[in-house]
Amino acid sequence: MCGISGVMTSEGPGGLGDAVRAMNATARHRGPDDEGTLELPWIALGHRRLSIIDLSAAGHQPMRDSSGRFAIVFNGEIYNYLELRSELGALGHDFRTATDTEVVLEAYKAWGAEAFQRFNGMWAIALVDTRERSVVLCRDRFGVKPLYYDLRPGRLVFASELKQLLAVRSARPAVNVRVAADFFFWSIQGQGDETFVEGIRALPGGHLAEVSFEDLRSGRLAPRRYWKPAPRPFERASERVASFRSTFEDAVRIRMRSDVPVGVTLSGGLDSSSIASTASALLRSGGSSDRLRAFTAVFEEQGFSEEGFARAVAESAALEHELVRPAPPDLAADWQAFVRCMDEPFASLSFYANWKVYERIRAAGVPVILNGQGGDELLLGYPRYRPALLCFHRRVNGLAALGRELVATGRRGGVSIARLLGMGLYFDWPWIRSRRRLAKLGPFVKPDFLSEGRGRTGTVEAETTPVTLEALVQREFEGHQLQHLLHHEDRVSMHFAVESRNPLLDYRLFEIVQASPPEALVEDGWSKRILREAMEGRIPEVVRRRTDKMGFDTPTGKLLAGGRRSFVELLRRNEGDRLLETRAISAAMESGRIDANVLCSALSYLSWSETIGATG
Repeated sequence: MCGISGVMTSEGPGGLGDAVRAMNATARHRGPDDEGTLELPWIALGHRRLSIIDLSAAGHQPMRDSSGRFAIVFNGEIYNYLELRSELGALGHDFRTATDTEVVLEAYKAWGAEAFQRFNGMWAIALVDTRERSVVLCRDRFGVKPLYYDLRPGRLVFASELKQLLAVRSARPAVNVRVAADFFFWSIQGQGDETFVEGIRALPGGHLAEVSFEDLRSGRLAPRRYWKPAPRPFERASERVASFRSTFEDAVRIRMRSDVPVGVTLSGGLDSSSIASTASALLRSGGSSDRLRAFTAVFEEQGFSEEGFARAVAESAALEHELVRPAPPDLAADWQAFVRCMDEPFASLSFYANWKVYERIRAAGVPVILNGQGGDELLLGYPRYRPALLCFHRRVNGLAALGRELVATGRRGGVSIARLLGMGLYFDWPWIRSRRRLAKLGPFVKPDFLSEGRGRTGTVEAETTPVTLEALVQREFEGHQLQHLLHHEDRVSMHFAVESRNPLLDYRLFEIVQASPPEALVEDGWSKRILREAMEGRIPEVVRRRTDKMGFDTPTGKLLAGGRRSFVELLRRNEGDRLLETRAISAAMESGRIDANVLCSALSYLSWSETIGATG
């Protein structure tokens, strides 16, 4: 797990090494263990290393193959690298290191771009062919690891984080008002390839871009999808559950491959509890007497605490359990560093709870963490998915089955029929959602920005429920829902140089779910049915049969109150902002008449703008 950067130019040598060294310095947090650069007349690569696999100097990057033709900078992990190494060895490939980085190099030499489909992992990769003077940029299937680029004719700059690209830009960055409107008005972030900064784009997950010297001269970069899911259907539900369980266990197993300690984050929900319990069982079955370390964020507010469930899992799985308690005074002290870390504005402080957890994880000396990110998108676990799932259920099983499911949902799913109707109208009828969002935000934005927001209702229309279960799962992975969570998870974990791994984002699980009928996800009122059945006997029943759904929530309003004085000053300094009515926001903050997430969005946006020196 690392930070990467590069500059490719057709304009002649000069300054390339300085640029990657500046980007390396900006990404020091992502890789505190080593750094390196490679400089050629037409391209320079930079790398910051967090040592996880093969801790020796042999893992230094940029890495070149034995012929010297190919070079790579790589951020991430290929979890099945041992299996690929054996396969490549049988084909005659020799290895000089024990790293997965060298496996990536040799796999590309053997199979070309088809190699990426063989990887099970998370990655952002730049592969250079020095003979052809070309570079291949590639990002993992679901976009777990970030890769940004800034392209103009004759010059391509790429890196792991926005702040790295901004470190080598000569002009002041300009705010992308389209992205800002989607963020403020529709709570949509990470959709598409645009970013908050004009001219900087993100390579989409599951895509690669091959850039030749001719492409560079003309300023062309055409990402193409390299992976298409291959759904795995089953005739019987029992076979599906058995396959899900065995695949899930293997996903956890290969993500425990590490030459440094591995721990887990544990919320007490179904996803993280399943991962923690499975990882602990695998550790014991391997003969280890070590207890798996688990970290939980807890709050005093009852509505935000899952401490009891987390303790039950920790006791059942014999975990070494540690509680982390974020408090308002912490946020005031951390605010500026937190904003810079996040790289873009944010609408919730749930990510700040993660920040405090990862701060403690690093201090505890645990550089690798397994977490449950992606489980709610994979298994459609949020209550707002229920209306769509019930519609799919009716199409497959008929009206009588729908009626039974509605009753069961109210009893076991904790969602009344009235609430189901409300969620269905809000999330699936764009004009209702639009009116509510515009009314909530309208008093706090400038008229021109309000017009921009109204004009982008197509953004929220693109979020309406697709016509098939398969399309809904795919949209949640590729659209903003998962993407903005992965963005923030990466920034927070890597700020503290902790590698965060996601077993529920194993593409094999995705392919099982894509071929599953609605009742595999919701049946008899139970959400995430396939995971609940797969975890029978593995996790405590009090967790496996939970009917509430809390999510990783945080008392945003209370945390913000701890920094009120500095936030008032922030709003006063930015009275000339061209998007926000900061006086109205300040008055509403003082009176308590502003939605906590709207306030968080505004404060984080203004602080972020100041941090990067944006022109507005």
